[in-house]
Amino acid sequence: MVPKEWVTYSKTLVCTHGQPYEPRGTGQRNHDNVRDTKCKARVNARVTSTLSGSWYLRVNATGNHNHNLNKHIWESYAENRTVKDPQLTEDVSVLHKAGANTQGILQYLRERTGKKTTRRDVHNMVQRHKTAEQAGLTDAQRAFAVMEEFCRQHGGNSADILVDSDTNVA
Repeated sequence: MVPKEWVTYSKTLVCTHGQPYEPRGTGQRNHDNVRDTKCKARVNARVTSTLSGSWYLRVNATGNHNHNLNKHIWESYAENRTVKDPQLTEDVSVLHKAGANTQGILQYLRERTGKKTTRRDVHNMVQRHKTAEQAGLTDAQRAFAVMEEFCRQHGGNSADILVDSDTNVA
């Protein structure tokens, strides 16, 4: 009997191509690069006891992959390209605020992680940070933040906000 304090005594890893897939669209633009290939490859690891009362880890692999396995396919998945290190995520925010462009941030991340991060991944990281940063702001404060960022982007950008003195509406 496995001790109760062991929350997990068994874990099964399923190939990403064996997960159920429900298309979100109406099928007008079918894609060939869909992960659902009904792959049966699985690895199960579980704690097992011996007759003497000691424990060991038993690993069973079942099924075979029914799709290509290569580095290019592995690197094409967003979860394998995404930077999850909180320090690097904060660095991206600081670099963006300092005026670094996405190409410069991308080069910085690739040097630090060795991952094949894309410009779209960098853009998404910046957007997530902006969204979190503006979560507690009112609509007016968000509008001012957008205007300020617009003015900071290039030296020639400028913006004026006109307020109607009768209605106090910008």
